[in-house]
This record gives sequence, C-alpha cells and structure tokens, in this order.
Amino acid sequence: MASKNVHFMKSELRNHNVFVPDGISVDKLKELFNHLPITVGQIEELKLFNITYKKKWGWDRGFASTIIEESIEYVKLRNNLPMSPVQKTILLEKGQVFDPSMTSGEAARMIYNLEPDSEQLEYIRKHNLKLSKHKKLTYGYAQEIIGRREQYLFEHKLRSQGDVK
Repeated sequence: MASKNVHFMKSELRNHNVFVPDGISVDKLKELFNHLPITVGQIEELKLFNITYKKKWGWDRGFASTIIEESIEYVKLRNNLPMSPVQKTILLEKGQVFDPSMTSGEAARMIYNLEPDSEQLEYIRKHNLKLSKHKKLTYGYAQEIIGRREQYLFEHKLRSQGDVK
C-alpha cells in the first residue's frame, strides 16, 4: 500500500479521535479505518444506485464500501443480460430500430437518450418541476425527475400517516 494512503488513513483516524499506535500493521490500520463513519462521498455514491442512506442504519466506511462494490458488480451483470421485454416494448413503441441481440445496458442507454414523450412533458409542466440547466431533457432524465417527485409524494404520504419517521 502506498505511503500516501497510509498517511491519509492515519490522518482520518486521528481526525476522528482514534488512537493510532506507532508501528501499527497496515491490516490493523485498514480495519480501524473501515470502522470510521460513512462519508458524505459514499452517501452520494450510494444514491447513484438508488440507495438513500439513512443515518439510523449507522453504517461504517467498510460496510458502505462493500455495498458500493456489490452494486457496481450487480450493474455490470445486469447490463450484460439480454434486453428485457419491457425495454424491447419501449423501443418498439418509440419506433426505434434496434438489434434484437442488444444487451440490457445498451437498451437502457438507448432508451434514456430518447426524446421525452408528451405525457412526460405535460407532467413536468403541470407540476412545475425544476430541470437542470446542464442536462438535456431526455426520456430517461424525465423519468428520473418524475420518479423523484413521485417518491417524495409517497414518502410524504407515509409520514403524514405516521408510518415513516
């Protein structure tokens, strides 16, 4: 392990008031480091996999890293599967020409980049949803922002019923 990484881990441990004895082994150092609290960066990375971290879970860095690594592997596997019937239906409905042997990942990218449909545009307009100035409005991006609003409404409904804290 590079001395830069060892120095960083020791510094992080000290910043969290964890005693680091002189001559500590790299394995023991890693173990201590992995028990530090989850980072903001890890929480943001989890969001990329549709995992919204909740503080009550109390994950440490090591566990969060494991979940992130498993998520990356899962996405790789999923993307190499054959195109799903739902993806095929969306592409057919949108009049897209595609190779029937396309993978799920290829189909997902193709679908994401389609033009938004009229229902999506109407929903966005009706609910005055904010769009990023730095992102092109595509079918996939529209699905994301509509999905976020729907998730928020669902969670708000549950909270108001006292089902979620």
